[in-house]
Amino acid sequence: MTSRIIGCTDIDAYSTPSAARTLWQAASTWMPYVGLWALMIMSLDGPCWATLALSLPAGMLMGRMLSMTHDCGHGSMFRSRLANDLVGSINSFLIFMPYGYWQVEHSLHHAGNANLDRRGIGDVWTLTVNEYLASSSLRRLWYRIYRTPVMLFCVAGFFLLLVKYRFPRKGATRKERVSAIRMNLALAIYVGLMSATIGLKGWALIQFPTLMVGAGFIFWMFYLNHNYEGAIWDWDSEWEFERAAMEGSSWLKIPPVFRWFCGNSGYHHIHHVFPEIPNYNMERCLREIPLFQRVEPVDLRGSWRAMFLKLWDEDHRRLIRWDQLNSHPSNAWFESSTSLSHSPNRIFLRDTPKFTGAVQEGGRR
Repeated sequence: MTSRIIGCTDIDAYSTPSAARTLWQAASTWMPYVGLWALMIMSLDGPCWATLALSLPAGMLMGRMLSMTHDCGHGSMFRSRLANDLVGSINSFLIFMPYGYWQVEHSLHHAGNANLDRRGIGDVWTLTVNEYLASSSLRRLWYRIYRTPVMLFCVAGFFLLLVKYRFPRKGATRKERVSAIRMNLALAIYVGLMSATIGLKGWALIQFPTLMVGAGFIFWMFYLNHNYEGAIWDWDSEWEFERAAMEGSSWLKIPPVFRWFCGNSGYHHIHHVFPEIPNYNMERCLREIPLFQRVEPVDLRGSWRAMFLKLWDEDHRRLIRWDQLNSHPSNAWFESSTSLSHSPNRIFLRDTPKFTGAVQEGGRR
């Protein structure tokens, strides 16, 4: 296709999938994962810590599985829809996530990314300052608990994969319901087979720690995609697809080992503009298109600071910490008259060729 979004005349240079690279990515993920499972099974007769230690890299491999599931869901890993759905389904099964169910939720996420009026599906629960102040004491307490790192990265992700995805959401489409049912049946067969071979206790000792590490790592990835210093949110009346993509989605500049386990999902601002680009072409796209380099990257220190961002401040258009809320008398806003309306991530899209909003639904669907 020809893109009028950033003046790039041949986005096919990045969006054309390579079956060989996709299959290598799958093999380089599945083979170590199977190998680690074999080692964990053998370790069941030894000390418990050995099994738990092996669950750490096994769980982090789920980050790569999610990245492949994600790109297959956008139709970007293969030219064939069947091939995308097959590889995507295998990866989603390994992380306990119903493929079709997730696809629908994720398409809604893309359609309403950074839109304050469209929160609640496929995102991390985020309140505005005014919403928080208007909430009951009980709701405030629950929100504070939910936004703690322990809850987000140790509990919420694990609950999402293990429990929430077993039940279709209210108002779910037929595709979501069928996907959840199929996934639950597949998991029942899987648990039965594993119980018959290594025993239910042995399976649980391997699966639950691995899934907990994987869920935490996946939730960390997703949290940083949209919760960081400089991220923007808008109400529907002011929301624009192109601005939300470029200023409400992060570029994670993290060490290569983390980038490998994340499956290159850190170039999230590019993904929200062009969801049909496979993850293994993201780095080249960033390198060759200057506009994408104008986004302020989030490094490991920035990712640490992002853990403490809790509320969206509508007046100053930024995410804030609890102390920034509590430090103001009667929860009033900052006394300073300095305007903070422009985020560090703002790239002045009006100075670049106008985005068309193309590929909002993404992929070769």
